[in-house]
Amino acid sequence: MKKRITMLLVCALLLVGCNNKQNSSQKLTEYRDYDTQNQEITTLNYLTTNTSVDIRVVANFVDALLEYDADGKLIGDLAKDYSHNEEATEWTFKLRDGLKWVTHTGEVYGDVTAEDFVSGIKYILTAKNSSQNVNNVTSFLKGASEYYEASKAGTATEELFKSVGVEAVDEKTVKYTLATPKPYFDSVVTYITWFPVSQKFLDEIGPENFGTDKDKILYNGCYRMTDYQNGASKEYVKNEHYWDKKNVPFEKVTVTMLESLNKAYSMYETNELDHASLTQDEIKIQAGNEHLVETRGGGRSAQIYFNYEQVGNENWNQAVSNVNFRKAWFYGVDPTPYHERTNPINPDSLMNNLYTCGVIVKDSKGTYYKDFEELKAYANGLYDEAKFKEAKEKAMEELTAQGVTFPVEVMLPYNSGNQTAEETFLILKDSIEKCLGNDFVTVTGIPYIKSATSEIYEKSLQSIALVGWAPDYNDPYDFLRHMTDTEDGYMNKNYSRISDPTYDALVAEANAIVDLDERYHAFAKAEDYYLQQAYSVPFYVDGHEIQVTRINDYSKPYSFTSVGRKIKFWETKADGYTQEEYAKFAEAAK
Repeated sequence: MKKRITMLLVCALLLVGCNNKQNSSQKLTEYRDYDTQNQEITTLNYLTTNTSVDIRVVANFVDALLEYDADGKLIGDLAKDYSHNEEATEWTFKLRDGLKWVTHTGEVYGDVTAEDFVSGIKYILTAKNSSQNVNNVTSFLKGASEYYEASKAGTATEELFKSVGVEAVDEKTVKYTLATPKPYFDSVVTYITWFPVSQKFLDEIGPENFGTDKDKILYNGCYRMTDYQNGASKEYVKNEHYWDKKNVPFEKVTVTMLESLNKAYSMYETNELDHASLTQDEIKIQAGNEHLVETRGGGRSAQIYFNYEQVGNENWNQAVSNVNFRKAWFYGVDPTPYHERTNPINPDSLMNNLYTCGVIVKDSKGTYYKDFEELKAYANGLYDEAKFKEAKEKAMEELTAQGVTFPVEVMLPYNSGNQTAEETFLILKDSIEKCLGNDFVTVTGIPYIKSATSEIYEKSLQSIALVGWAPDYNDPYDFLRHMTDTEDGYMNKNYSRISDPTYDALVAEANAIVDLDERYHAFAKAEDYYLQQAYSVPFYVDGHEIQVTRINDYSKPYSFTSVGRKIKFWETKADGYTQEEYAKFAEAAK
């Protein structure tokens, strides 16, 4: 049940707005942002990283062939137009005139050409560069897998690369030839994997040094990075040679790293930041503030992923292989206490009932994917007390007969020494144990210091993991592929380790369909099967945070990918936006 913020806010303390010295009608010329310290970038090498934190930073420095507008419509970016053949296997993009590479100091380095897109693909497919985006290329381009395997073996040649489906037809025309039809490939090229790179620049600095600092990349996007203090701050300056600089809203952007979210609101009040998400306690205190607004929903879908091959916990492995044990979680775990940390006013806005984000695509009738007939069973939420009790009773009976002992110990990772992470762990632990019962499960924390991936997940030490995925492109495949037992099964390989040939076949069948309506409904059928098996527990979608802001979220590029978050097209208001204004924006965006 979703309710408007204005109906839920109870007047506790009425504030008079922000302490901004600019006139209320004045637009911002500079933007002051923040990140918390667990959101620091790891690299500027956009050809190797797949981390959302890195991507949303670099997306301000390097442009793609296409981009999204505020309505979620694909528009030209570096490409002025494009076309594809009837089979959707050959895609041709025409570059704009006057595209320039510049250095971090703003000096023109050279022209952006079609050959730069070829160089980017070659860099990714060169094994020694250790790109995390290889699969994003080999899944699409003809000959890419063969070249990459040869590169790993040390037998790759220039002649072999000519068989890879990327070609600079001329200086301003890049052509991609796909291994199989991909009618959604135009959304694919918005992602960082398909960004260009100057081969001349790579040769000058050495491929191994690319992206290691602000002077080790070139810039053709909205901004260039002029200062970077790891763990402290970043500074971007408007790129005066950018092809679309009229739509770049700020002369300068500064990003301050904060130890915790607790400081953000007070810094907004003292005009040190231009937006701030509020903590749960702050939201309660500032309940009467008309400037408390809700961020636009995003596309990241988070799940409780079950690990089916946990090291050292055979009791858990046997339990989680039972469908009724999983269904007890599926129907019984209430995510609301967890949601309330982000949005105590309207926690239901974060509810996720599917594996996908649900609004990733529409069919030709304008019906969102989540509203398809195949998925209607999940439309009103997952919690069902009767189904939970039935599943729990069956699971305990079946598993006890197989020698499983109850309560089953559940190992859940958390970041030791991080107060917010420890508090979040306790909330999730408490919610699971209360919902499912201490006779059924007990949750034990597994602390890690720096990296859950290297310290926990790669060693398969966890029973469950609460993690999510934001799509790289707009197609259900980019969600559903992740739990297949295939090369594309990223989340499965890293978190779950399960094999279901029936599910794999359903996803593969859907992915082979070119007609978009038929394709989307086939994926919905595959997702329905996945949810019936309760292979994971949908937990939340991102966005919907309570904030104060001088930025109109509904003016930003609307894309579920991290690339869609670049600082372009933004509308601003110096004294901040109100609930009434945001309600109008939300209504207009429907």
